[in-house]
Amino acid sequence: STLVNSTVLITRKFSLHTVATASNYLVFALACALLTACGGGKFDLSDNQAQPLQDPSSQQDCADKNPQRNAYFGDLHVHTGYSADGWMFGARTTPQDAYRYAFGGEVLLPPNNASGTEGTRSARIDRPLDFMGVTDHSEFYGEGRICTTDNFAGYDSDYCQEYRASFGRNFTLAMAMIAPYTWRNGDLCGEDGEHCKKAARAVWEDTIAAAQDWDDSSDNCQRSTFIAYEYSSVRLGSNLHRNVVFKNTTVPRLPISTIEAPRHWQLWEA
Repeated sequence: STLVNSTVLITRKFSLHTVATASNYLVFALACALLTACGGGKFDLSDNQAQPLQDPSSQQDCADKNPQRNAYFGDLHVHTGYSADGWMFGARTTPQDAYRYAFGGEVLLPPNNASGTEGTRSARIDRPLDFMGVTDHSEFYGEGRICTTDNFAGYDSDYCQEYRASFGRNFTLAMAMIAPYTWRNGDLCGEDGEHCKKAARAVWEDTIAAAQDWDDSSDNCQRSTFIAYEYSSVRLGSNLHRNVVFKNTTVPRLPISTIEAPRHWQLWEA
């Protein structure tokens, strides 16, 4: 798998649920399964092979390279407004904003202004990090971009109106992920999923560009960034999330989501 070969680590998050909680999720899942026939097609990932974005030989060794290793401090689990739950909890930040904050700049946080376009509370980190990777949830990259960008076809759809009106957890999105059989909204994404796939690719390209913009590739090595995302499986109420962090710029054209790979081991096969 090109994904595995180009990945430095996949971190695992797992939680156990009580029998009562699991049975509640099962009821939801069965209801979701009944809706599957109304869904649109999943993304065709046959053209998703990882490709290098730059020549690895262009990277320089750090001037303070230490054969005994140095200790660095950073964060490899960061969400922005590009994550559906982040947006619904009021985040209007982008990967560019997240990196700016991580490396000493200012970021705007909720509560948001009257138009809901940006936060009104500023924050700055006490000590800039040495490294960071933005790991937005890959599941609804495209749907989120369409529903929050008014020049996209589908912005005024019922699906998007519900998306923008939600605070916290969106019932429709939750059902699509908890169900044993995943799907995308056919009215929004199209039967072949291409409308959402195109929007998702724009989000992924923004994420990659932000990581590359903020990475210090000189021998000064003041800061390091990682291209990354979060695969967020909650099938039948499980919590089998993986943060996928790439060791270089050899990355797929789209991140793998639980919609296309509903069983967590399929992440390795994609």
